[in-house]
Amino acid sequence: MTTTMFHNRPTHVGMTQSYTCPKQRVHEGICYVCAHRVSFFYRLPKNTRTSVTLIARLNEEAEERAKTCIIEGYIQGELNYEDDRINARGWWKIDN
Repeated sequence: MTTTMFHNRPTHVGMTQSYTCPKQRVHEGICYVCAHRVSFFYRLPKNTRTSVTLIARLNEEAEERAKTCIIEGYIQGELNYEDDRINARGWWKIDN
């Protein structure tokens, strides 16, 4: 676990909890960004094979996007992850 400081408050980076439901093609999770609890989800395309690497990338992308937007003053926003295999869209929001 890495702890950094943002506006003199501890922020825990890398503590993402997530879950993928293959039947409903949804990946959702909770992470802690800029001293906020952030919930997020992605809708996955049909027939998407989830791997540990893909899940890690989705979690990392959600965490980075939320951090960027929170610093800019937003409290929720859209997620979009695209690579050569999938295009997943979702949403994040501050949940505390």
